[in-house]
Amino acid sequence: MKKRKIAGIIAAAVLLAVMRSDAAQVLYNTRGGVTLYCGESCAAFNNGTAFYSEGDAGYKLDIGVCQINIPVQVKCPQSVVPGGQCIGVALYTDGIIIVGCQDIAVKDGSRVNPARSAGLRAGDIIKQVNGKDVRNITEFVLQSEKYKQEAMELTVLRDGESFRTKINAAYDINDDKYRLGLWLKDSTAGIGTLTCYDPETMRFAALGHAICESETGVLMPLARGEIVDCVINEIQKGRKGQPGELKGSFRADAECLGNISTNCEYGLYGTLVRLPGESIYEELPVGSRASVHTGEATVLASIDNCIKEYSIKIVTVNRQEKRSQKGIVLQVTDRELLGKTGGIVQGMSGSPIIQDGKIVGAVTHVLVNDPTRGYGIYIENMLEETA
Repeated sequence: MKKRKIAGIIAAAVLLAVMRSDAAQVLYNTRGGVTLYCGESCAAFNNGTAFYSEGDAGYKLDIGVCQINIPVQVKCPQSVVPGGQCIGVALYTDGIIIVGCQDIAVKDGSRVNPARSAGLRAGDIIKQVNGKDVRNITEFVLQSEKYKQEAMELTVLRDGESFRTKINAAYDINDDKYRLGLWLKDSTAGIGTLTCYDPETMRFAALGHAICESETGVLMPLARGEIVDCVINEIQKGRKGQPGELKGSFRADAECLGNISTNCEYGLYGTLVRLPGESIYEELPVGSRASVHTGEATVLASIDNCIKEYSIKIVTVNRQEKRSQKGIVLQVTDRELLGKTGGIVQGMSGSPIIQDGKIVGAVTHVLVNDPTRGYGIYIENMLEETA
């Protein structure tokens, strides 16, 4: 009996050791197979042996107790022009975002809130007034003026679901006019970084994350938008607990650089109407997420109104089954960049990450408690939106 118990303990210990081994972890994270561009090797399979046969490709991985074959899908090589240029972004919403609701003082001395009474809340998107589309705040005001003393029917979008509600304006004794108690937004502007573009189709990708309304966090539904050239005026250096920022400006009538067609979780996408000017690299191959590894890399950024290449270290590579903005954890090691910005700052989102002569990702976020570190999205994941 004792021998069986000891044997069981030993077997359990061996199994635990195997499951914790690097090979077993790689096996778990790549159990569905990996995708590589032709000519690449998978960074995860350091101890694996690649095999190729007619109509088949894969890696033979030794996990200590047996050998496992991991299937590999091989894709045609892809090349893009890396960006790094700071860009101004102007985005106009499809509908009007409610960013807040306000009480109104009425004649009897009480306070009412027509918006809340109608079931409205911050983050809702107004699409129609009495069945008529409203594309901006001006159109909404013109419509609401017609019905200031009677109920209006609003068509509203919330969490992807549409509903209708009726709202009655209240007479504000302080402003001497009828009001709905709504704070609204129909556009936004800011700066970011161009990640890359396809020199043949002129399709571009930027930011690596969505543009969201600052008060509610709601992804801003896109009606139209454009990117323009931007000038950096000031650098606010990042510190622990206080993210830094690139402060830039662009003219309202600036010549359009590209039209935005998509604002989604993985960035801004659209088509360039003219070339963005200077670029360090004419073209670079795209690296698959399976080829990315820990170690030295660089980022392209424009913090002095010209693109420079700065040293970083990729410290963590998350082997993901689903797309995410945080597949890569990176650390800034370049003394010049650390001296000027403290690390990753707002405005650098979209800065391309270069490793082994390939573009492999883009900067997306900074770690608030350590501005020298940040997250990145795999470029392969980012470019799926342009396919």
